[in-house]
Amino acid sequence: MKTQKNNFWSILLLCFLCFPLSSTAQKAPKVILDNGQKASLQKSGTIFQEEMVQGYYHFYKIKANKYLLDIFDADLLKLGSHEINAASNLSRMTVYGSAFNGQNMVFKIYDSEAKILLYKIYNQQAEEVYSKTQKIKKYLYPNIAPEIGYVFEKKEKQLVPQKYNDLIPIKDKGFISYTFEAHTNVGYQIACLPNEAEGTTWTYLSDVESNQYERVSFLDATDDLLLNLTNVAPYASARDGVYHLLGLDMATGEKVFEQNLEQYKDQIKIIDGWIEEETEQIVLYGEFFEKEAEGRPSVALFALTLDMQGNVIDEKRIYWEKDAGQFLDLDYNGQNNEKQYTWIHKLFKTTEGTIYAIGEQFQKTIDGKGVAANTAVNLVGGLLGGSGTNVRGGSQLFLYDLIIYEFSPEFDLLNVQTLKKNENKAGGNISSAYSPYVIAKYLDAQGQFDYAFSRIEENGEDFSIFYLERQADEQVVFKKASWQNGNIEEQSIRLYNAGTEKLLNVFPAKEEGMVVSSYLPKEKRVVNQMVKFKK
Repeated sequence: MKTQKNNFWSILLLCFLCFPLSSTAQKAPKVILDNGQKASLQKSGTIFQEEMVQGYYHFYKIKANKYLLDIFDADLLKLGSHEINAASNLSRMTVYGSAFNGQNMVFKIYDSEAKILLYKIYNQQAEEVYSKTQKIKKYLYPNIAPEIGYVFEKKEKQLVPQKYNDLIPIKDKGFISYTFEAHTNVGYQIACLPNEAEGTTWTYLSDVESNQYERVSFLDATDDLLLNLTNVAPYASARDGVYHLLGLDMATGEKVFEQNLEQYKDQIKIIDGWIEEETEQIVLYGEFFEKEAEGRPSVALFALTLDMQGNVIDEKRIYWEKDAGQFLDLDYNGQNNEKQYTWIHKLFKTTEGTIYAIGEQFQKTIDGKGVAANTAVNLVGGLLGGSGTNVRGGSQLFLYDLIIYEFSPEFDLLNVQTLKKNENKAGGNISSAYSPYVIAKYLDAQGQFDYAFSRIEENGEDFSIFYLERQADEQVVFKKASWQNGNIEEQSIRLYNAGTEKLLNVFPAKEEGMVVSSYLPKEKRVVNQMVKFKK
């Protein structure tokens, strides 16, 4: 494989990775900048190139039409600060993504008042190379991968993703940007941004006459081909649609091929995929569902092998009960005796071909308090296949152990291992009308599971899983489980002082660590601290 993607990193971490630690939206921290100006922190993020951290950023709002972008290197040294003036005094700017491609970095910023996208391209010294403005004709819907749900924000009057990478760096060439745009229904645009202002820019637009919901996400890229995964559905439901593989010419944006997977309609959720350049094949991995079980957990994991035109040439399934049941006590839908299901977070492949799937056990419980479902959750439930009705009675999701599935290069199940961790409650009261799968999908889109991220070591075989664990005293511990020569070593670090600071985010860092971002209310400062695990 050409990018070695190692193998999910190019999808997971090429823009920013941040995950909320609570189910309630946090107010923007009020801060005093170095020059004495008052501001509010709107967004923080990490800038990646493949699996390597290249830097971080803070995005502040100073006043109604004035914003500040601070850029830091991988050692948290400030590279530069840039004021960004909005198009109007009423502007609401949001950073949708950032990425680094080995030469330049880009920030994708949306002005919801002016209805424009602003792309700011900087070099490695944080000097501006050029900027580009994209006028949104009607409404902008930030692009959402087919497997990720929607969240409706009343103030913005738009659907926004809670977790999705819609800005892809192409090494030494430029960047690929994905957005949704309203046509007859909802479509998408793919745009190529070159490294230099005089470079070639192209756009690919979905069918403007289509009456379907059409979504798109990045899968992989070679020097010549940009491989995308699209989903076409009659309405905004991640399960009620047909996956398509869309291949575009990397230089021109012209369509090379488009192949639908109609035979798997409503039966698969694609988690990851990439191009095997050695065999000139495409491999897709994900979960398999019964057609009659809409909104219910999967019955198997699957792997599809396709040719470079998107034709399926091989399929394998690993069933929860028949196959994984040799290692864990699971029923047909992957539920154990404690009535816990497993949510699959990521699949990746080592250089020797071994495939790993990382999951997390969860359970839906009814709290009996009779709390009505809120509007946002009702809408999301409807979009994801739930009833969408305002049913009395609340439920919550409880999180349990991490489960690691190991497969051979031929996708035969070799082993299943469990990482024990403390029970954790995710989200608030949610309507009990929704299935465990729908609730888990909603909370995963918000980043509320304990699993954080993974990292493959330089040898391409050993890897580490990073996750959160709540302690009895309500402190948060960040944990690392390392696979080295088949052995597991676990480490943990206590994150912050709950008495004097407020934890904002935890970001991956270079080497074996992470950056802990905290807010000091008394001093009105945001503090970033580099914390490292031992190698």
